Amino acid sequence: MGVSRTDVINIPKNVGAAKTTTYNWEGSNYPLKIDNTVAKLVTEIINVSEASPDKSYTSVIMSGKSSSGKSTLTQTLCHRLSCAQKIKWNIKWFDRNNLLDLGKIIDSLEKGLRYILIFDDVSYVLDSEQVKPKQKQELAAKLTYIRHDLGGKVITIMNIHFMTALMPIFRDADFKILTSMSYVDRKNWSGILGKQADYQLNTFQKQYASQMKNHYFYVNGVKREDGKGYAYYVNKPFRCALVSEMEGVRTLLYPKEGCEVCAKKKEKTQTRKEIPASDYFKKAIRKYPATARTAIRYWAYFTLGRKDALPKNNKASIQHIMKVAQEYAVDEDSLIEYIRGTHHHNPIKIPDGTL
Repeated sequence: MGVSRTDVINIPKNVGAAKTTTYNWEGSNYPLKIDNTVAKLVTEIINVSEASPDKSYTSVIMSGKSSSGKSTLTQTLCHRLSCAQKIKWNIKWFDRNNLLDLGKIIDSLEKGLRYILIFDDVSYVLDSEQVKPKQKQELAAKLTYIRHDLGGKVITIMNIHFMTALMPIFRDADFKILTSMSYVDRKNWSGILGKQADYQLNTFQKQYASQMKNHYFYVNGVKREDGKGYAYYVNKPFRCALVSEMEGVRTLLYPKEGCEVCAKKKEKTQTRKEIPASDYFKKAIRKYPATARTAIRYWAYFTLGRKDALPKNNKASIQHIMKVAQEYAVDEDSLIEYIRGTHHHNPIKIPDGTL
């Protein structure tokens, strides 16, 4: 039923046939198969997104019961996709009713940027009698052309409770993630993923049941030094999920990760005092008044995705820089070093006619 932290540290990286790695949590290393890591899933999502050089749309569906870990896994994914990467994304959290305003949301966002749009708990929101068939068609069309409307790369994550709780076009995602599994779920997902996924579905159903009833679960291929199965205890540091990534189905072990940038907005507002906009602005620029006025405009543009935060010429400059980035490659470290050399205290003169 598990091992001590000392035993965990002593487990070699390649126990059994599968390649394994470790995850450090609270000073101890916990073993897991590479195929089961969040890092592998994030790499696959990024690869799909980058398959198109300028515009792309990548969809993720998260299905599971309440309190099964959907929001936790969503934030962990956002943290790894953006906060832990050199290339950042604009992360936007929305609730169930915002899905009906998808068109307005897309139209309000600045074009040409990278977005992760999260729609939390959208189960059956489109099944309301108030949502007319024409509106459903308009929403489906907006989702179909989202990459063209935003002119950049978009990842959507939609969290639902059951597979049938969303229109087919919305749940036909590139990546499908299950955080819980009931008998009815297993039958439904077998119909979607095919009979070849039945073994993985049955295994996850047992893992989820053990996770809920016993507060631990096992994963095939990870053993202790004595050859016995290694028990993972819930939230110490992992929970168990199941991932379908276009082809194949596999177990996912995910920890809880995140920061203020990727945190769910309603969670933020519960822990921070809301103040008037004028007071917020004064506090933000107080320490560096000479430079912060410009910095906060760019912060609002990139972090909040507000296209009205910058003057016209500044937005035009950004669009030009992004166009250059699409046409040419550059060594990032060399570029940063050159940019730092252009600071006002150490300017670099660019001779006329050199570009």
